[in-house]
Amino acid sequence: MKRTSILSGLILTLALLALAFGARSSPPASTPPEPAAAGGEPAYLNCTVRAVDTKASTLEVITGVGYALRQYRMSVAPACSITVGGSQTDLKGLKPGSIVRVRYQPVAAGPKTPARLVATAIETVQFQDDGGAR
Repeated sequence: MKRTSILSGLILTLALLALAFGARSSPPASTPPEPAAAGGEPAYLNCTVRAVDTKASTLEVITGVGYALRQYRMSVAPACSITVGGSQTDLKGLKPGSIVRVRYQPVAAGPKTPARLVATAIETVQFQDDGGAR
């Protein structure tokens, strides 16, 4: 009787340990979130310009997501408002390394294809140069 209770207790303990370590070591079930807002509503992204293609009207940007960097390629709408240093310009006015705030709209591409991002407004972000740590 005592041997049976010890054996069943040991089995129960091993089962609980297997469940605990199995749940802890399993990979996450979901993928990282896309920068697109739900329902096709406009969203904003603070990022750094990586590349500008004026012929294809596309913009590649890099932004931080958690502890990772993400690179996004987006089309630039023909009516996109582009502001550099407070004045209106075209896509040629954006240079790699510029810090920008992009308002974009996700456009559904298909059921198994991720949404395409279309920039509707781009403005450069100016920082105050305080000259050191705070």
